[in-house]
Amino acid sequence: MPRTCPLARSTALPTTLAGSATLLLLLTGCAGGPPPERDPATGRRVTRAEEKKPDPAIARAMRAMETGDVVTARRELEAHLADEPNDAQARYVLARALSAQGELRAARREVERALDKDRNNALAWALLAQVSEQMGEHRRALQAYGRVHELVPESLDPLHGMARCLLYTGQAESALATLSAARERPVKDPATEYLAFHALRRLGRSEQAEGVGRAYLELVQGRGPDERAAQADNLSEVRRWLEQRSEPLDQETRRVMVDAVRAAIRLRMPGAADPEDEVLAQGPPRLFSFDERPVFVTVYASTATGGGRVFRGRGRGKNLAAALKGAVQGVLERPGYTPIAVKDAAVQVEVGHTLEPVQLLTGRTGELETDPPLRRGVHGLALRVDRQEAYCLPSEPLTAALVDLPAMLSHATRSAGLSAEAWQGAPSAFRFETDAWLSPAPGVAAVRLERGEPAPLPQGLPGELRDAAQAGARWLTTQLRPEPEAPEGGEGGEAQPRRAPTGGTLLARSHDPTGRTIDAEEAGPAEAARVALACAWAHVESNDPVLLSAAEHLVRQLQPLLPAAAGGQAPGPAHDDPAAQATLEAATLATIVQLAAQGRGPGAEATRPLAARLHATATPATRAMALLGVLAQPEPERAALLDLAGIAREDPRDPLTVQALVALDAVLPEAGAGDRALAWGRAQLAGLPLGEDVDAVTRARRLAALARVARLAARRAHPDAEALRARTLDEARVLLALQLAPRHRHFVRNAGLALGGFRAHPSRAELRPGVTAECVLALIACSDLLEN
Repeated sequence: MPRTCPLARSTALPTTLAGSATLLLLLTGCAGGPPPERDPATGRRVTRAEEKKPDPAIARAMRAMETGDVVTARRELEAHLADEPNDAQARYVLARALSAQGELRAARREVERALDKDRNNALAWALLAQVSEQMGEHRRALQAYGRVHELVPESLDPLHGMARCLLYTGQAESALATLSAARERPVKDPATEYLAFHALRRLGRSEQAEGVGRAYLELVQGRGPDERAAQADNLSEVRRWLEQRSEPLDQETRRVMVDAVRAAIRLRMPGAADPEDEVLAQGPPRLFSFDERPVFVTVYASTATGGGRVFRGRGRGKNLAAALKGAVQGVLERPGYTPIAVKDAAVQVEVGHTLEPVQLLTGRTGELETDPPLRRGVHGLALRVDRQEAYCLPSEPLTAALVDLPAMLSHATRSAGLSAEAWQGAPSAFRFETDAWLSPAPGVAAVRLERGEPAPLPQGLPGELRDAAQAGARWLTTQLRPEPEAPEGGEGGEAQPRRAPTGGTLLARSHDPTGRTIDAEEAGPAEAARVALACAWAHVESNDPVLLSAAEHLVRQLQPLLPAAAGGQAPGPAHDDPAAQATLEAATLATIVQLAAQGRGPGAEATRPLAARLHATATPATRAMALLGVLAQPEPERAALLDLAGIAREDPRDPLTVQALVALDAVLPEAGAGDRALAWGRAQLAGLPLGEDVDAVTRARRLAALARVARLAARRAHPDAEALRARTLDEARVLLALQLAPRHRHFVRNAGLALGGFRAHPSRAELRPGVTAECVLALIACSDLLEN
């Protein structure tokens, strides 16, 4: 077999042309000739060495070869054969020397001449087979290995050689049959299992190949260091293949592992056997096949019984059953653990795989990064610090609210009982992946985790979009702050208008569902204006009076912050950020008009001066928001539309501007706004979808624009209509996955403050009202696309 063949290069079989020690020992007595006679004087049998000692020249050549001096050995043999050309033993040793020097054709010629003298010389046949295999003459090598097997049936080496040749010529089934007798022997051989592993892979029998591969790993693990070193390449190959297998553990194995954890965390009777042992004993054989991967068990206690605490353990052993028991023991030893605390807990089981070294370095922005980079939700981190292993699992950035890489590293070392800064002394770091699944409650089947999320992820169906938008809008209503109280009276006893402070007291700023309380800081007025708009549009979709009240509540608090042009009121407080002020004005304008269209709230006549002001001073995005507000009127006034139609003459880049162009096209087609929007849509199709780490606001605004453009394309029967619709649905699925839903209850300590909200990033739990408002507006746009 050529040296370039992976099977020939990596197998730790005795394929060197000098032959293996095992084969030499077995074949010593088979070099030819009848059994030795007895010594007539003593009656003792004469040994082979006594009967015929090797020629001194041959002995010198063999000693030279043992020391690696092949040149001297060859010179001695050639000189000897010049005098004794019929010496078969010398021909055989010369063939070995030639093969060691890489002169394979000459070696084959010499060994064939040796076989001409002695057709039963198994050593010569073995050398001929090995030389032929290395020359790529596999059919000839197969015949030679077959002859060795006839002469020495006890040896495994010829069977291995035959199997290698059969595999190389594409006869995997025959190779497996050749190895069957060897595999049935009581004492298993690693090389036999390695070749069987290859044959099963070639036949596409992956499940059987996995079992044989794990048996091979276990066999080598039990051998001495020299044999393990000889098998190093094969070990790496098998481990790599096992790690790269995409198929996760089967459903039955996952179920048994979860059931074993639940049995173990129940109240135990003193002196009784471990209850999980009985569950595991009834599990599939896969639990007991060789598997060195670590197993992690996480138990999420409910708020009612365990205060929302998290208990985690890690185990490792020769198989998954042993590793699971070790992980369970780690859970039982965690401080604060009691069976009562985890009575109704969610159970998560993870099996680690694909460990890769990474470097910790400072990126261009000054933030800590890894090379190669981590995919949040996919990769976890592993460290070895102070002789202890520390881990941060792929799901932990979400469940433990870890916002960046230093937070993940500190969490890992704290979980290992070390200080938060101990990771800085770690000599190396690794990233790894897990096959993970979660049972949210006792009696509930386990579901897979994908990117740290319980699967299946939302599919973007119309009902899902509508329900998600309504859940998000209702979550927004839980974040409202009370209106500030009006003073009893000002100068002269006259009551003063209520006014919100400049800093804003309208909404909670953020909420961490892994904690218990809402953050003390609050959202600003511009964010509150977007929330008001989202509630108003959600009310239009569902006719929900709670959402209408929330929108009105926010508008009442925002109006004192608007400039006098908004309705003849006293000027609002000065704003430090002009862009934020413009956003506030535009979003409030859109909300006021939306409410006015329903006969609620202040009159729409106050909006025209504000719209003109925005057209003159604001960015295209805020002008677009103002235009959307004007278009929300049942009969938008043409003067206001013409005033704002200037954005149709600009190259649209901001998704809010694109949405406004689509809306403008419906009432003012001569402005050419629709053509600009469709050109933007074609550009989006030509580009790649948004990456995984794009923030939710950017994703939501782009999604809303895609939905509006897709609807316009369908109305015009544009050739890109179907492609735009498909891209919109793909983006909607990603956005839906950011919403905290009932499937996330395992880590939400206060569901009433979290479920329904949208996270800003896939692997972060923090919720902001402004983020959710943008997502609600985008989902409403998608729902309109699908239902029309």
